[in-house]
Amino acid sequence: MQKPTTAGRALAILYTLLRRITRQATAILWLVVPIFARQTHQNRIGMQETIQQVFDRLIGLPLTKTTRQETVQFFHFGHTHYTTPQGLVLDVGEITLAVNCPWELQEPDGGTIRHSEVYIRKREAGLPTPVWDWKKPGSSMLDQRMTELINNNPNLVLERAEQQDNYGLMLYFSDGSTLSVLPDPAKPAAEYWQFFSNTGDGLRVGAGVNGLI
Repeated sequence: MQKPTTAGRALAILYTLLRRITRQATAILWLVVPIFARQTHQNRIGMQETIQQVFDRLIGLPLTKTTRQETVQFFHFGHTHYTTPQGLVLDVGEITLAVNCPWELQEPDGGTIRHSEVYIRKREAGLPTPVWDWKKPGSSMLDQRMTELINNNPNLVLERAEQQDNYGLMLYFSDGSTLSVLPDPAKPAAEYWQFFSNTGDGLRVGAGVNGLI
């Protein structure tokens, strides 16, 4: 019987080692995967609890103002004051909802304010300004309509908040208005929306293409 060569013995040893490593790696995976799954499940539960905390805090708060940074719309609820380094006192709201996806606000009279109105020039008396930049806050039809909405509805109080499909949101106001946040699955984004507190308590939750964050 022919004795195995040195190369043959080396290959046999390597094969044995690889089998051991594979078995050990498989055993580790069987241990790690359930732990990861439990952690993921616990994180999901934690995010759901945080969303409910935000909803509970929002109920009874008025929509006090809206602001914008390009296509991101900010809805400010309640009152919290912040003093800038220059000494300017700003009311930033107790809780803010930042929206970075399609949304629309349905008014009781049937009118609708849509996020896409940011690309429409606001109404102006006389001749319009020769140069128009939609990115400038206050320059669009959306800015104008939202300002009018807030000014004409000082008691626009949130009565109910719900989660919708595809990480959407529906907010119901005391005057019958509703705010629909409508993430588009065809246009995934790292973050569709985010609630955050301005009171310093660290309350924050959002949603994006990868789920709740």
